[in-house]
Amino acid sequence: MLLPGGHLLVAKEKKPATLIEFGPPYSQSRGLVRGGALADGERWPIKKGRHRFVALAIWLPDKTLAKTCADFSDLEIGPDGCLYLLSDKSSTIARLDELSAGGGTAGLLEAWRLGDLDGKPEGLAFSALGRAIVGLDTRKARRNLVLLDPAIAQSRDGGQREPETKQSTGEAQGSSKSSDLPVQAQTK
Repeated sequence: MLLPGGHLLVAKEKKPATLIEFGPPYSQSRGLVRGGALADGERWPIKKGRHRFVALAIWLPDKTLAKTCADFSDLEIGPDGCLYLLSDKSSTIARLDELSAGGGTAGLLEAWRLGDLDGKPEGLAFSALGRAIVGLDTRKARRNLVLLDPAIAQSRDGGQREPETKQSTGEAQGSSKSSDLPVQAQTK
């Protein structure tokens, strides 16, 4: 994930699963607060040429996050400005708490189990209205994107909301609670 100031946030998948902030040598860790990632369409402030990055901070999962997400497969910022994590081993999407500058622990705010999918969930993106799009690792490169319902990362600006659906089991309510997300549609 690209961050302001030429910093990067990287998910180390396992052994142990961690989040690592990289930046130019001698720079300070910024962490990541809600809305603090590089804005959509904003250029990452790195000039052409060779660059050296160093690890500035690490965040290990707290007990709840480690139990909910066995590995860290992908990171994404939702339209609500929050950091989301995809775990392929746990087949889960998690909304994470803010990451304090300097490192520490990564905390779980909310989680959603994906249920049965025809492939291994490896990639995460969001529609403009906050519906998760999961990329599947499948034998054939077709029918490998899944659009999930209901929206889980609705915009902070109070803009247009995703319509309610009758098939929905509803979103998880409360901190670190999990619920299953039904698959509503698949694209080719």
